[in-house]
Amino acid sequence: MNNKGASFMAYLLLVCVLTAGLFILFPDKAPLAIPTDLGKGGLPLTKGMLPPEAQNAMVSKFQQEMLGADIADSALFREVQVKEIPQSVYDSMALNSDYSKYLRGSQKRVFAVLPSGCPYARAFTKALNAAFSDPEIASVYHKDIIRVGHSEMIWCKGGAECPKSYLLETCGEGICIINPAQRQIVVDNSQRSSGIIPLLRHYKNW
Repeated sequence: MNNKGASFMAYLLLVCVLTAGLFILFPDKAPLAIPTDLGKGGLPLTKGMLPPEAQNAMVSKFQQEMLGADIADSALFREVQVKEIPQSVYDSMALNSDYSKYLRGSQKRVFAVLPSGCPYARAFTKALNAAFSDPEIASVYHKDIIRVGHSEMIWCKGGAECPKSYLLETCGEGICIINPAQRQIVVDNSQRSSGIIPLLRHYKNW
């Protein structure tokens, strides 16, 4: 992907404006549909088999044991994806060193691309800084907040996908967690600042 220019930043700023509007129209708390037809081991519950209180308790226990997260966390992680970082990105590092440092090293990295002057970006930065005031999180992750202006030229040598284009396009609508040792990346495009701390705690042992 060569000669990608200002169009990326125009798109990013548009996302910023639309996101700010959505925050006004919709609360940050999303309702979660609880699968009340699941019993122990995921088997269906027959109507009248157990009282509602017992069914709800069983569903809650099932979700915690089988999903490894409580109900609130499972709602936050609906838009989270774990992806393999393409080999072409690593192959291009010799010619394209810009941004390659974020994909190397032994420590996991929290990577966010935030447009300057955006209300969403200010709220997200505040939430990230608050998360890293927790010693448990700060000991696991390195924080990388990339500020971008009204234009950002993306160019790769050799016609290969380079670290800069990959990270800006992958993480430009939310937040990423990079695991250099595994060559994997967690992508969260929910833009839900209240979910940052649960997200980082969930993936600290990944």
